[in-house]
Amino acid sequence: SSVEAVCFGKDDTLIASGGFDHSVRIWDVATEKLAWCLKGHQGKISSLCFSPDGLKLASGAWDSTVYVWSVETGEILNSFKNHPDWVRVVSFNKKGDLLASGCDDCLCVW
Repeated sequence: SSVEAVCFGKDDTLIASGGFDHSVRIWDVATEKLAWCLKGHQGKISSLCFSPDGLKLASGAWDSTVYVWSVETGEILNSFKNHPDWVRVVSFNKKGDLLASGCDDCLCVW
């Protein structure tokens, strides 16, 4: 499956990837092995961002949703489904307590 988004985690020990198969994958950089395959989105993954503490991963997709995942368990911690269009970008603030996402003509802060 084609990769459309990648992001390194804290300390560069993990890397996340996402693409056309609607799943987010978290890889262990040292072993090159898959740690998690996260499913929930119904559209292509367009953006990924680890939180500054490395414990959460945000994903945005063409299904107009943003998910926040636990890096430790692979569970969905939160979902935001009120985006007016497909999500082009997601980003945590430096404290990791706010998440921004954007699409055409729209910026959301969660």
